Amino acid sequence: MNDENWEAEMAKHEFILVEFYQPYCPWCRKFKPEFDAAAAGMLQMDPPVPMGMYNIRAQPGASEVYGIRGTPTVKFFYKGKAVEDHRGWNKDWIFGNVRRWVAGVRADPNKYDHIALLKPQADLYKA
Repeated sequence: MNDENWEAEMAKHEFILVEFYQPYCPWCRKFKPEFDAAAAGMLQMDPPVPMGMYNIRAQPGASEVYGIRGTPTVKFFYKGKAVEDHRGWNKDWIFGNVRRWVAGVRADPNKYDHIALLKPQADLYKA
């Protein structure tokens, strides 16, 4: 994912989990196998929950909008809104959190209505 396709990706999916990372971050490299393992399983969920990766070094837009200060940072998006932060380093924690978040939305579709919809602007940081 990047600043140019951010809105299109958010519009395509009701739910999406995004990892904000840096290519040379040792914690990001350690987390990647767990994230990849979770990604395969998340597409089998009902509804499927895709997972995206956003390089904050190459594209600062969304990381600035969502206040990303360290990596890896994982955020759960519902209808384009960053509604939850994921804490945990393994695929089982990812599955557990996402199942809980999706179940919460299914039980109360208005659960996250109070959260503002923030959008990165692709041209905001261009000189």
